[in-house]
Amino acid sequence: MRLVALLSLALWLTSCGTTSIQAYPDNWPPLVGMSSDCQEIKGIYADPNVVHWEYEHYDQYGGVTRRGGKLEAAWFVFALQPDSLRLNEPNVKSRAFSLYFGDSESVVIDYLIEGKVVSSKTIPKANWSCDRDGLTVTVQERTGSVVDKIPSHGTTSRIATVYRVGDQLYVKSLDSADIMLLHVVPKGDLEVRWYRFPVHSL
Repeated sequence: MRLVALLSLALWLTSCGTTSIQAYPDNWPPLVGMSSDCQEIKGIYADPNVVHWEYEHYDQYGGVTRRGGKLEAAWFVFALQPDSLRLNEPNVKSRAFSLYFGDSESVVIDYLIEGKVVSSKTIPKANWSCDRDGLTVTVQERTGSVVDKIPSHGTTSRIATVYRVGDQLYVKSLDSADIMLLHVVPKGDLEVRWYRFPVHSL
């Protein structure tokens, strides 16, 4: 009976597998002119850390029913651990992140609160590349059992492609999942989203 219930749940989850691809916004500039070494991505950029909601309904008392939401946050895009980022503190005056090339040809992402580094991620050379499409970085990858409470195996990943034009950093985030639920039921998801972050004013 338990196996039947788990199989039914797995089949339901499989039917929820989705593909969601956001096109590059029409009013954003063409992404052309990046150098062969991507050095221009180096800099400090502001993190808005806000959710943009789609508003569906206003009731007679002025209340709002919110439908959908997109988190505009660098810590999320680059898969930084949230524990030290004080995300629930409204009195934080300044959030920013820096990108630069570190030792051993690594890419380093630092997260700053009010000018102080509170979290850092180092991406080894094997996990990034630079070409005409920009700096492509695998910021998160998990393999093995990747679904909570359901026997499974597979891979999930987030790949960020970074491109700078003027004083804005543009990021294409690609999330993918290739999972076998109960080790026999396939489930795949694909999501592409675009973000941009302005140069941080110190």
